[in-house]
Amino acid sequence: MASLVIHKTTSFALLLILTIGMISSTRATVIADEASDSLGINLGGLEWLELPYTLDQSRNWIEPQLDGTIGSVNPLYPFEGTDWRYAARSEAETLLGSIAESGWSTDNYAGVTWFRDTFQAWSAEPDSRLFYGNDGECHADITMSCYAVVSIDGDEGWVQYGGFAPKGQSDGIVASLLVKIPEPPALAILGLALLGLGFKRRNFHVSAS
Repeated sequence: MASLVIHKTTSFALLLILTIGMISSTRATVIADEASDSLGINLGGLEWLELPYTLDQSRNWIEPQLDGTIGSVNPLYPFEGTDWRYAARSEAETLLGSIAESGWSTDNYAGVTWFRDTFQAWSAEPDSRLFYGNDGECHADITMSCYAVVSIDGDEGWVQYGGFAPKGQSDGIVASLLVKIPEPPALAILGLALLGLGFKRRNFHVSAS
């Protein structure tokens, strides 16, 4: 009987882990630090939100959503009232600097293409314009935001960063670089907890018998 209990609990734990894993993988709202090693892309150990979620939205509109002061949780905007934040200047420029060197070059093509495809940065448009940084990091005026441009033309790529633009800008294919610290391996913790529960039940049945 004890053996049956632990087997049922173990099976349930594995099923639950697989189910949650499938749900998480289908969301695909963040970019994890995985398949970029071969290109030397440095994601800084952070999770980055794909750009379509902030496309054509001004920073003035997005910032209040991050702390939950406006609106309610909307699946179209997964950053609302969560742990997402703007990437600091050092974080964003570490990533952008690892994508491509300064200036137009065929050497930049692979990195810029990776950024376009992984971040879903743009399709028909030639470039993507990005808000990032904390207040005061690129300009003393806090109505200004750090600003970068990632472009591709034929077999050449180009990245420019360290500039600034008004936070109210919402045109020109503008998006935001939002990041968060990766969560601990919750699925593994959940599995261990369920396995522990199974062993506890087994011991209880053994004692009762």
